[in-house]
Amino acid sequence: MNRLSALRGIAPAMGLFAALAVVAIWLRPLLPVDETRYLTVAWEMWASGDLLVPTLNGVAYAHKPPLLFWAIQASWALFGVSEAAARMVAPALSLIGFPFLFAIARRLYPASPALAPLAVLAFATLALMMVLGSMTMFDGPLTTFVLIGVYALVEARTAEQPRRRWAMIGLFTVALGGGLLTKGPVVFVHLLPIALSAPVWCPRRGTSVTTRWTMGRWYGAVAVAVLGGGALALAWAIPAALSGGEAFADQILWRQTAGRVVQAFAHRRPVWFYLVLLPVIVAPWGWALVAARRIHLREPGFRLALIWIVAPLVLLSLVSGKQIHYVVPELPAVALAAARILVDRETRVRWRLVIAGTGVAFVLGVLVVLGPLVVSHVPRARALALEVWTTPRLDLALAAAIAVLGGIGPLIWRWRRRSWTPWLVGVPMVAVFLAVHVYARIPMAERYDLSRLARQLEAGSGPLAMAPDYAGEFGFLGRILQPVDIVAMNRVRQWLDSHPDGRLVIRYARGRAPLEWAPIWVQPYRSRQIGIWAAPSETPVPSLATTFVTGADK
Repeated sequence: MNRLSALRGIAPAMGLFAALAVVAIWLRPLLPVDETRYLTVAWEMWASGDLLVPTLNGVAYAHKPPLLFWAIQASWALFGVSEAAARMVAPALSLIGFPFLFAIARRLYPASPALAPLAVLAFATLALMMVLGSMTMFDGPLTTFVLIGVYALVEARTAEQPRRRWAMIGLFTVALGGGLLTKGPVVFVHLLPIALSAPVWCPRRGTSVTTRWTMGRWYGAVAVAVLGGGALALAWAIPAALSGGEAFADQILWRQTAGRVVQAFAHRRPVWFYLVLLPVIVAPWGWALVAARRIHLREPGFRLALIWIVAPLVLLSLVSGKQIHYVVPELPAVALAAARILVDRETRVRWRLVIAGTGVAFVLGVLVVLGPLVVSHVPRARALALEVWTTPRLDLALAAAIAVLGGIGPLIWRWRRRSWTPWLVGVPMVAVFLAVHVYARIPMAERYDLSRLARQLEAGSGPLAMAPDYAGEFGFLGRILQPVDIVAMNRVRQWLDSHPDGRLVIRYARGRAPLEWAPIWVQPYRSRQIGIWAAPSETPVPSLATTFVTGADK
């Protein structure tokens, strides 16, 4: 296949994913606490000029390696410091993985040219990939390194020339190192099962002794790659540990890896967590695995996809800390397996998949219209209904129209054209994605957008503090350069008394204001409220106080 044909196979899916990421960034605010935290870490690195040790609130930040932060620095260096330049980095890194998935599918299924474009389209329109791939998170970039690693393993296993094989082992080393610098040793969970099971999914039978990988030579090469990838990560970790201090060294070299495996200090979930969420994780394309008449276990590509899906899910289930975005690197395997099933021209499977997707979109459209009316008749849910109806009616109508049209559009196509195209599966999920973002635009801005609060802090001077804790919620948004004091709730008055020129940000439950005088600024924040207080003598008169209140809070 020439490069022009490959570009035609990849470009539509990549263009769609890029467009959805732009729409999501436009309609969705920077979400606390994860996205705001990561951009604050990147901002502090940028402001300090220290690219070795990430910091949060001036303290060495050991929870994540620095590669994503470095990429954000590069974006700011090219385009200037802005929220848009930072938020496009993770989706852009995710896009780099698409050609590698295409190449993997072409290598495993050379006799089926339609399979590779279908796999890339499926990957781009998996529900979890559309949502998480457009966020400033580490899982999309990690998925790219996993795809590079899998591509290197497939090429190394199938190449005839020794020079080509060892070049691919070198690329696998780079993928491991990049994964380690992106999200740490979890990259081994995603890649090592595939590398160690290579004789299962690609036995290399029927080749000459000179071109065949013996098991000893293969596992030796994998061991060399693991050591090489570790060396790449240590090239940063050792200088950073020496510069960041003993506590930081202990965190990055031990506690952030073994601690999460043995006893999670966050996100503890039961062992069946991923099993329950599996229908959501693979939606909608992975549903083809259930509808398929047969599983193609004799094919190396299908065996690879199943190992790629099952082994990491089992290993991640045994780890105490679990989040749904941890399984994003397995989504390309879901797309690959689904593409293999759908390329078989099984009409029953194809149309069941289309009907399932259109049903989800159509039901969502109906719920957008009728949901608030139904919920408003339930006494305990009346407050929620009022919040939903703060969404402008035009947004509600537009969201409902997008979802309903996305649901019935493929059925109209089937009735008029009586033909099947892979886009019939992707369109309903894209419609759901767009409808949810349009529908939630105003409520999310009211409850998650902290840029207005950050501007209040940016405009002032004097010491800053937050109670009861601070996770970088407004550091980047307010371009804060000074450390933020962390104050316990029972000491907020004492802090204001001792800092008469300071401002204190407090997160508190609704209707339970922590101080008796009015704040400078207050707004809803998630299920609570957040406000800025100053000492009583510094508080503006009520007529000048700036307050943001939604209809639900009146």
